[in-house]
Amino acid sequence: MTKLLHLAPEESHSRLKDLVRAFRYVLGIRPKENAVKTEIERILEGHKAIVKVSIAFQKVFGSSSDDLVAGAYEEDQGLSRWWAYADWLKREFPQLLKAAEDEMKDQDWQ
Repeated sequence: MTKLLHLAPEESHSRLKDLVRAFRYVLGIRPKENAVKTEIERILEGHKAIVKVSIAFQKVFGSSSDDLVAGAYEEDQGLSRWWAYADWLKREFPQLLKAAEDEMKDQDWQ
């Protein structure tokens, strides 16, 4: 997805609402109480992958309306949903976000 983001940012922008819905769905998956270790690891890896892609998207689209020129996108529902998602991600998954950012810095990940 990050390659597509760099190759076709306009197309990525046009699908932000759908991406936000899908990202929230994946991040909302919780392991069952009786889940085995491999199932828990699989879920956590999915969460980490979504957070990494989200960080890449934040670099392009920002994480709030303050990141862009005032008024440039104020009527853009895709961006407003993206910013709401970015705020939710920071609030609900701060440790995972920090770990993914650190890992991405170490790997020079795009």
